[in-house]
Amino acid sequence: MEIAGIGVLENPVVAAAITTRALGLGPELRAWFRFGFSHTRKLSEFATIAVNNARVVSLPLIVAAASRVGRWHFVFGVVILLVAIGNCMLVGLALAAYGSRLATELLAHAPLELGGMAVATATYLDARARRMSYARLGLASVCSLGLVIAAAAMEVWA
Repeated sequence: MEIAGIGVLENPVVAAAITTRALGLGPELRAWFRFGFSHTRKLSEFATIAVNNARVVSLPLIVAAASRVGRWHFVFGVVILLVAIGNCMLVGLALAAYGSRLATELLAHAPLELGGMAVATATYLDARARRMSYARLGLASVCSLGLVIAAAAMEVWA
């Protein structure tokens, strides 16, 4: 199913946003999320966001490091998929609840967060397909973590 050329069933962000809007759940979600759209611009706020971002991208990186786990790859893949879909759905729900206000806030840091998660996920998929050197895994980890830490800085100070 496509709406304006976007595959709704393939994109949990779009699916969550459209469903939420159709059901008129914006006020309930705003009460649940309670976004204030103002950061304290303190190092402690940055640290909180950076640690949370790093936690999300670390799962595929850790599994990539343990790439010799044999048949457990399927289980790890499902866990990574569920975490990614869950995060995407939360973004979709928040976008449905707050609309353009949140979309504007996301412009500065979301591309960096998505880039970090893409690098981490690609690293996991690459490690599944072939034996990955520790140097390559380390470089991918630095890149992924660097992107999400930069995203946290943009979220707090931009």
